[in-house]
Amino acid sequence: MVRRQIYPIVYSFIDGQEKFSFVDKLNTTGMQKFIDTRKGDKRIRRIEACEQLYEGDCFYITCIYHCERLIAFGDGRNDIDLFEIADEAYAVSNADENLKKIATGVIGDNNEDAVAKWLLNNFA
Repeated sequence: MVRRQIYPIVYSFIDGQEKFSFVDKLNTTGMQKFIDTRKGDKRIRRIEACEQLYEGDCFYITCIYHCERLIAFGDGRNDIDLFEIADEAYAVSNADENLKKIATGVIGDNNEDAVAKWLLNNFA
């Protein structure tokens, strides 16, 4: 994403604590609105360089920016609303059966990094 000038918010465990990191000077309007709703949150980690996004044990990445197309990934019934508005929606193979029925496609298991592999194959 960074190579394509898309700067995410990255959730990681750093020194045993949950943090969400972002390059403060690269915030989009949407990112800033999100951050503003979390004033005082001890997980906030403002960083200076993109390389710092990779620190710690990452468990979640999110992007908040204007887009022309929405591609969604999910595994549970809670993702149905998201799948219904997405241009493309991919369920992992171990997803809820109802979600798989409405998905554009079914990819590998989430324990096998299927989403990351899909992104590498389609956007690298």
